Amino acid sequence: MMSMPGGKTIFWDFDGTLGYRPEGWAGSLFALLKEEAPDCTVTTADLRPFLQEGFTWHTPEVAHPELADPDAYWRHLEPVFVNAYLKNDVDRQTAESLARRMRDRLADPSTYLLYDDTLPTLGTLSERGWHHRIITNHVPELPRVLEALGLLRLIDHVANSAAVGYEKPHPEIYRLALAAASHPSDCWMVGNEFIADVLGAEHAGIRGNLVRRRDDRARWSGADLREAMAIIL
Repeated sequence: MMSMPGGKTIFWDFDGTLGYRPEGWAGSLFALLKEEAPDCTVTTADLRPFLQEGFTWHTPEVAHPELADPDAYWRHLEPVFVNAYLKNDVDRQTAESLARRMRDRLADPSTYLLYDDTLPTLGTLSERGWHHRIITNHVPELPRVLEALGLLRLIDHVANSAAVGYEKPHPEIYRLALAAASHPSDCWMVGNEFIADVLGAEHAGIRGNLVRRRDDRARWSGADLREAMAIIL
């Protein structure tokens, strides 16, 4: 579907809004470790504390165009994964080997799920004349995942932080997304993070619609995508 200038446009977050990975980042590290060492006693909870910094979205005020190349992106993250393993007494050789495998794990569409209301909601909104675009902080391989989930056919454009070098709520990722959409006169941003998806959007002149969580700071919010749709319509 092609968006026309001035057309009605909804920008969607992906992770936590349209879809999710049940195992999360720590769960992915854990799953790879269990494949390598089934008898290890390390748990997902043991790994999680060491993933609280080092990702590009932990410092969204910092532009990272040098990481827009997928290989550079994953080389940047590998030390974070290695450190999480080392802090849990995994030997360095194993830690480095598993860290390199995280790319394939995060690019595997079978580790992702769509929420039950995603496809029906986007389909209904399309029938009502709304065009769909994504603005998300995610890994470079996201388009492959979206296609496998049956979502890419409904989406005009994806502004992915890993591809453009800016993380929400950085104003530049919103500026790029608006420009790619020919600056629609009627638009919304729907996402599950107040600062990244609502506040960031509002600073860019887009109405922000918080979904799947409560935050009294949000003017518009809904428990699920159907409630978000009701607000938009």
